This record gives sequence, structure tokens and C-alpha cells, in this order.
Amino acid sequence: MTKPLFIEKIANTVYKEFAGKPGKFLLIVGTIGWTASAISQTIAIILNDKIPTVQKKFLIPQELADAAVNIAAFFALTRSFTKFGEKFVKSGRLATPKIREFLAKYKLDANIGQKDFNILKTPQLNELHKDFDKGFSKAYYNLADGVSFISSTIGSVISCNIITPILRNKFASHRQKAYLAEEKEKRDTMIPAPIVLPAQNRFGIEDYKKQASLNAPKVNTSGVMKV
Repeated sequence: MTKPLFIEKIANTVYKEFAGKPGKFLLIVGTIGWTASAISQTIAIILNDKIPTVQKKFLIPQELADAAVNIAAFFALTRSFTKFGEKFVKSGRLATPKIREFLAKYKLDANIGQKDFNILKTPQLNELHKDFDKGFSKAYYNLADGVSFISSTIGSVISCNIITPILRNKFASHRQKAYLAEEKEKRDTMIPAPIVLPAQNRFGIEDYKKQASLNAPKVNTSGVMKV
């Protein structure tokens, strides 16, 4: 049975991109997994009829913010650990006895630890390509692949179980406080302001005295009582 052409192209692309790079493969797959999880969780909140609309307005942005923190922390930390492990192997600081023997044979061991030294980019390896393939390639890539996988795994475990929860909790707490403050402000603006009457409509104690004096019975001061 002939394989579909597009499947073969995908397989070839994946092989070329990740062959000999297990750390990079783990990094990409993990990032895709975090992204897919965030998308599915957000869609579940949107489609859930039991969640009130008011709560959705808070939960959806919160979920998207959590996703951004998760993905960024996972990618950055895992990539850093992977690059660190790969650099140790390329620089010769981390090597098996067979690799050390090869470096000493071509007088490359003196360059170990020097800045920007890369075993794979030395002139000796370019000139002695056949010898490189026979005596060195398998030993080097076995070590490089193992270190790449282990370092990326360590980075992903630390990011998923330590760094990401701390960052997510801090961000969620900040977001919740901002949301509660915003809701309180909305409620405060809905309370009607007290009605203040104009000054001319107010009736104070002086007004009462004036009115009382006008309504009081008049007294005849001439001494003659009027009936």
C-alpha cells in the first residue's frame, strides 16, 4: 500500500528537523501540549451553560493569562536547560573516554573549555571527515542525544512543577484583586447620590422664628382692650 504523499512529506520534515535533537523534539511537543490544553480548557468554559456569564467574563481572561504564563515559562526554561546541556557537549567539557581519546589524538583537548570552542566546527574534523565518521560520530551523537534529552526533561519538570505554579498563582492573585476592585467600583457608581435641595428651599431655625412671630396674636399697647 502506497503512503499518501502529504504523510511522507510530513514524516521527512519531522525527521530532518528533529533527528539527533531529542531535546528540541521534547520542547516543541511540550509547548504544543500546553497550547492544546489551554485552548480546550477555554472552549470548555465558553460552552458550559452552567457557568454564569458574569463568571465567564472573569474565568476566560484568567484562563488565557494562565496559558500564556504556562507556555512562556515551559518554553523558556526547557530551552535554556537544553541549550546548556548541548553546549557542554559541544565544548568538550562533558565527554566520554572515547571522545577524549579522539580529541587528544588530533590535539584538540587543549581547546576544551575555551570560549566558543565547538568540537563539530574544528578544522581537523573537516579535514579528517572519514576518520570522524568512523571513530567519533557515533560516540559523540550518542552522548549529545542523551544529554539533550536529560537536560530538556529536567528543565520541563522544574518549569511545570515549580516555576509555573508560582508564577501562575502570583498572576492569578493579582488578576483577582484587580477584578474585585473593578466590580466594587461598578457597584459604587450604581448607588444614587443623595439629593441636596437648593439653598432657597431650605427651612432653618431662623425661618421658623420669623414665621412664628408673624402668626403670634397682636397685643394692644394703648391700654384699651379691643373686642
